[in-house]
Amino acid sequence: MMQPLVIVALLASPPTAAPAADKPAQLEAALRAGHTVDLRRLGRELGAAGLAPLLAPAAPRAQRLAALEASVAAPDAPLLLGALARWAGRPDRRSAASAARAAAAIAGNLSLTRALQLDLAPADLARWGEVYMILAAEPGRWTDVRVHALEVAAALSDAMPDTWERRPFDLARALNAPEPQLRRAALELVPVPLPDELASTVVAQLDDSDPSVTLAAAQAICAAVPLADDSPGRDSAATALARLGERLDRVRALLADPSADLLPATVLDVAHCLVADASTASVAALRQAAARLPGPARARLAQLVDGRSRKGEP
Repeated sequence: MMQPLVIVALLASPPTAAPAADKPAQLEAALRAGHTVDLRRLGRELGAAGLAPLLAPAAPRAQRLAALEASVAAPDAPLLLGALARWAGRPDRRSAASAARAAAAIAGNLSLTRALQLDLAPADLARWGEVYMILAAEPGRWTDVRVHALEVAAALSDAMPDTWERRPFDLARALNAPEPQLRRAALELVPVPLPDELASTVVAQLDDSDPSVTLAAAQAICAAVPLADDSPGRDSAATALARLGERLDRVRALLADPSADLLPATVLDVAHCLVADASTASVAALRQAAARLPGPARARLAQLVDGRSRKGEP
């Protein structure tokens, strides 16, 4: 396990400037009052340079918590990813959760163009991505912090230029976590369509002991399968069904299981494979799953199944 001092050494410090004298007090007051609009406004006004001093170890805790919440609104928020990683790795539960959540929101909106505008080199993104992968992989941290750290690592990988030796977030490392929430999150972050180099790793998770992880693996395999016969890349259905293989029976059983915890987005993506399969067993599983989904998702899934049936298929 990498020690905190090593993590700190990997991170570049954002530009700092002393915030306006009354801003820290205003931030603290906005946090105490629960005024999210004011927190966001102050974050925009202070920017990374103004918020960085409030994220320093010596800053008062109340101001730090306010700065963490406000950081997502800073126009140059990606410059704070290093400071946020430090707090995400600290034992203070509230600070760690706030920092990790903010970092995930910031990284999720970071594009290559924006990174270049902020003079963030690919080496910076790669270094930060590795730090967040370390946080995600360390046992003993809170699961939500680790999930958010994984989201940051995946987002930073997506922001890397094609000309750089891209290093996607370490899926295999994340799938070794004992917590099913982390394994499921890792599978939900897999690129769509599923890259060939990750296929075997994802397919192996169809045998996971946790049903939610199995369905997330099926989601990663099936999400890119087109639903219309004339859609480009129709042959991807055959590839996806081949990857599922005999494990398709388990996927059907989980969809039909009344005790299974079904996420609508997961079921709708997995349905791409079952609609393409079009067997009686697949259609039956989808209809059973549809009965347990909330209104809009239930209607969409029923539409998929009925559309297949209207074409004269099983």
